[in-house]
Amino acid sequence: MAVGRAAQGNPWIFEQIRDAFAGREPRVIPPEEKLSVVLRHASMLAALKGEGVAVREMRRHVVCYVRGMREAAKLRGQINAITTMEELERALTAFMLR
Repeated sequence: MAVGRAAQGNPWIFEQIRDAFAGREPRVIPPEEKLSVVLRHASMLAALKGEGVAVREMRRHVVCYVRGMREAAKLRGQINAITTMEELERALTAFMLR
């Protein structure tokens, strides 16, 4: 089974696959947990590459994290105009915890 692309923005897929194979209902990931992971991802990327590069690269990753969520297209539009980690955190928090 190939899951590479499905794992982008969804690191929980491996746990969900394990649950499905074990006959359990896969766990629904709460928005707070998704927010925590995406912000940690952004923070680690900023530490590695600097804030400017991290913000630009996170635009691509955010698309994966919010895929399938209501009003994700609107967030994608906002994210493309963001230039700082603070703006990114504020936009993601407002979107995911609405």
